[in-house]
Amino acid sequence: MAVEEEWLAELCDKLHDLCQPLTALQCRLEIGMMHGRLDTMRAAIEEALHECERMNNRVHTMQTLLSRVLERQQKERRS
Repeated sequence: MAVEEEWLAELCDKLHDLCQPLTALQCRLEIGMMHGRLDTMRAAIEEALHECERMNNRVHTMQTLLSRVLERQQKERRS
């Protein structure tokens, strides 16, 4: 049970980490919309794409952690 709690704590940390690029993404897009210039919008979109990549990486990590927990639970049920 301690291992599962450790993984769940790590998952909580990863969810917290996910908030940073989400906030950055929102801010970048809002700034691009406020200025309304083509170059500003393009820069905002490029930066937003970078933040999307960061979020995808974090989500993948969380999926991996959850898969490990689920596999462990299934093994324990079979035992």
